Amino acid sequence: MQTKQLAATRTLLATLVQSTLREGLLQIAIEALMELIRVKYGAIAMLGENGHVAQFVHAGMNADVAAQIGTLPVGGAGDSVLSSAAI
Repeated sequence: MQTKQLAATRTLLATLVQSTLREGLLQIAIEALMELIRVKYGAIAMLGENGHVAQFVHAGMNADVAAQIGTLPVGGAGDSVLSSAAI
């Protein structure tokens, strides 16, 4: 029983580290792209295994402004456009 719990804990920790690392890399990437193309705001979405938005990272606005936007984009692979609430 203890071996299964240890294995599950390892899997959970590996998933959390991978998720945190990915979000950090996305944040760095979007900020670098914003600087490269000289824009004030940027965002990037990662699709999950189901083809829908699993992560959405934005830059250039504070938390209060981001909260005012409301609903995060939805959609996925095969959709012609990811849709979101208008600013």
